[in-house]
Amino acid sequence: MGLPALVSVQSSPREPRYPSLSALLKAKASPPELVEAASLPASAPQVAALGARRPQRRRAGRTLSGPLAEQATELCAILRQRGLL
Repeated sequence: MGLPALVSVQSSPREPRYPSLSALLKAKASPPELVEAASLPASAPQVAALGARRPQRRRAGRTLSGPLAEQATELCAILRQRGLL
């Protein structure tokens, strides 16, 4: 799909299925099945590394100091110098 694109999502005709009250009561009354971890078959881990890279370097920030009025004046000067104001 090329950009720009418009994606529209509508609700599905399938409604979620909720358990009936009798099924909930049966589940609550039956004891839970306990399974020991040692009895389960060993499986390979499902994690895979897709890649790694260093984050992009950012320019160093600048801290303005002094009274608030001087900071505002200095900030305006910096923004004018860069053509942003």
